[in-house]
Amino acid sequence: MPIDTSVKNVERLVEIHVNRYANRVRLAKSGGRGYNLGECERYLAIWQSVEQAGCDFSKCSKAAQNEICDAIPRTSRGKTMALGHTNIPYLTRLYHPTTGCSGTGCAARCWARDLVRNRLAGTMRGLPEHCQHLIGTRCEGQGTCAGEKGVCNGWVEADPFAPTFHADRLADPLRARKPQVIGVSFLGDLFDAAITDEQIAAVFGVMAACPQHTFIVLTKQAARLEAWHTWLDRTQDAGHWTECHWHAMREDTDAGYVETHGDEGPSGRPWPLPNIWTGVSVSTQPDADARIPHLLRTPAAHRWVSVEPMLEGIDLTHLRHARAGLDALRAGSWSPAGKFVGRGDISALDFVLAGGESGPGARPCDLDWLRSVARQCRAAGVHCWVKQVGSNPGDTTTQERWGGSLPRGMFGYGRAGEDAAGWPADLREMRGSVPWLVHP
Repeated sequence: MPIDTSVKNVERLVEIHVNRYANRVRLAKSGGRGYNLGECERYLAIWQSVEQAGCDFSKCSKAAQNEICDAIPRTSRGKTMALGHTNIPYLTRLYHPTTGCSGTGCAARCWARDLVRNRLAGTMRGLPEHCQHLIGTRCEGQGTCAGEKGVCNGWVEADPFAPTFHADRLADPLRARKPQVIGVSFLGDLFDAAITDEQIAAVFGVMAACPQHTFIVLTKQAARLEAWHTWLDRTQDAGHWTECHWHAMREDTDAGYVETHGDEGPSGRPWPLPNIWTGVSVSTQPDADARIPHLLRTPAAHRWVSVEPMLEGIDLTHLRHARAGLDALRAGSWSPAGKFVGRGDISALDFVLAGGESGPGARPCDLDWLRSVARQCRAAGVHCWVKQVGSNPGDTTTQERWGGSLPRGMFGYGRAGEDAAGWPADLREMRGSVPWLVHP
């Protein structure tokens, strides 16, 4: 696997990573963003040692050399094969075997759709910069106009965010030697209706072959999530599927994977896969009522819910489902008389993440909504992490004090209100942590 360990390239990596981990150490010390202080200090020390060695790869320690190799995108058969970097605080890498989503309910506020359409589509699809305003439309010039980047190619695309399976990216996690926390298809939805059952199975085959990584799966298509697991059980047993897809990938991978992991394959791995956290995203009580029950019935080693952006108060202990009063935190139901009855057909949530909306025009997030979710989880003994209060936070007393208008940044610096140092003391005390970061 050819990698560039020249002094010039290592100097570039040192500048990026020293700044990155120094910033994370500062945030961890202030209680912000859920970073593990010890881990951040360790990686900062490694990159500082590279700097002290003059960015000479041969003079670096073995730990530093491994870190440098993991940070350099490697190539296989002329194609870049590297996991994407991310600023999402509970992940270390992104994995995009699929991109895009056919959903329309959240399209107006979808950060992934905006990113792909406005910043990535032109580069990925070969659209000249001077034509990027045409993304998702037909070029009226029909290929006859010219610009500073050359002649327009008459690019026509229905939607660059259309659900797409990327076979060339499928094996990317196999080439990451260092354990990572990997977000799966965060620029789309792995369980979109346009992605076939077999394609989803191939992604799970990769995750089965990478027990060193922790994979974070998040979807809005909760019904498809449950239906796919039913299809898997009906079609073939899980072990068979992960095994046959691993063999298929072996034909398209390189010696680096075999050298690191041997020739054993994923056979014998427990199912559900223990290195996957399966979750659904909700923003309102109707979202929770409709999606969480599907998650609770889905075979998974770990289940989690992302309540972000949080747009109203949500009660996770009394979901309005076919059976009234479904308690997602205790795996049971509440009778009209207030009696709790455990159920064997569902499993409880293991983790809840909550946060307000960020960015221009962010919708308000009442701090009492965040407090409520944190208290519900604490009472049930379930992990909860308040990620951020959003760009437009508030509560009843604050709204009254400021006449309904909140000054930007009043709950701490950061556009998303992610720094807990400026939060109300009671909310800061209940912030919690991310279980897969605290217990890797």
